[in-house]
Amino acid sequence: MKKNQVNAILVDQTKRRNIVISYAVVLFILTFIVMSFVYLFLTKNKTHYVPYNEESKIDYKVYLKENEFFNKEYLDANNQYIASLIDYIKATFDYKLNVSEKNIDYKYQYSIEANVNVIDKNTKNSIYKYTDTLISDKINYSNSKSSVQIKEDVRVDYNKYNDLIKKFVTIYNLDESIATLDIVMNIKVLGECEDIKDTDKASTVSLNIPLTTKTVAIDISKSLVDTNQENFMACIEKSPFNFLFLVVAVALFLIEIIVLIVLVKYIIKTRTAESIYQRELQKILNNYKSYIQKINNSFDLSGYQVLQVDEFTDMLEIRDTLNQPILMTENKEKTGVYFIIPSNPKLLYTYSLKVSKIKKQMRENRVEKGIINDSELWYFSIIFFYLNKWWYIWIN
Repeated sequence: MKKNQVNAILVDQTKRRNIVISYAVVLFILTFIVMSFVYLFLTKNKTHYVPYNEESKIDYKVYLKENEFFNKEYLDANNQYIASLIDYIKATFDYKLNVSEKNIDYKYQYSIEANVNVIDKNTKNSIYKYTDTLISDKINYSNSKSSVQIKEDVRVDYNKYNDLIKKFVTIYNLDESIATLDIVMNIKVLGECEDIKDTDKASTVSLNIPLTTKTVAIDISKSLVDTNQENFMACIEKSPFNFLFLVVAVALFLIEIIVLIVLVKYIIKTRTAESIYQRELQKILNNYKSYIQKINNSFDLSGYQVLQVDEFTDMLEIRDTLNQPILMTENKEKTGVYFIIPSNPKLLYTYSLKVSKIKKQMRENRVEKGIINDSELWYFSIIFFYLNKWWYIWIN
């Protein structure tokens, strides 16, 4: 192939490369826009985790009826108490919630109730339950404070519940039963977001008081997050434009796929050296098919003086002069073809068309003109890919 032919092909390839680069830039811009809308959708519809921990303590005093043995009005916690001397129990619930972030608005709800439960001593199944509300649901707001504290005093009428269960056990002859009175504070952290996760499980602190016994030992139980651990309130921040962000992102993503398909088809259709080889060979066959005799086996050039010509038209002139056919043989890989005219037993005229030769000529001309080659184009494509990848990682 002459240099002017290679230059013409190179112009086509430069045009092709510019088109490919333009498509790649469009794809990159579309990807950037899609990721931006995805980022807006995710950040405006984001679950926000707020670390917090809980602390609680319960103190109580057992107030006594007038008697000749105890001079005190009440007995402090952690003692064994004579049931018949108990007048009432004063319990103090002290609960604290500590939030690690500032300016977080949330609300909290709590209540205190008395739960009476009679169970079978052998099967541990419940026989009778009774609930009495001591403090109804109270809802308060944090007002952006980093901690809140709940402190409530309740008076527990021990004899009211004890007499009730004594009567129940006597009437139904339930000697093989155990009765307890649980004074329970239930706490829920609700949050001020539109939606909140992890709030179905309420924290509880309680006093456990046995009933129908001659002496009473009061226990304290808690269902709280460990003081040294953190729990999480999850706020879901919603935006009125969330759906719009998602629709735009999906629409642009579909456009991006269409552009990518068009680009791939164009690249395949305008493949480089291989397509040039096929195009040039087909042009020769279309124009000069009647002058060419294709042979199936390869032609052994050893032992001949081989004279190579630069243009196929030169082969036509030699054919006319020698009145010999133009033989054609192509390798199995379909990457090279030889056109041969035998002159005498020791002389051959040949014209060859090879993919490797076309690549070499194009590479030399690119270097001369300073044009980006295919490997460099792939390099930039990889850069685009990783830019998109790191952008996606960053927004997530």
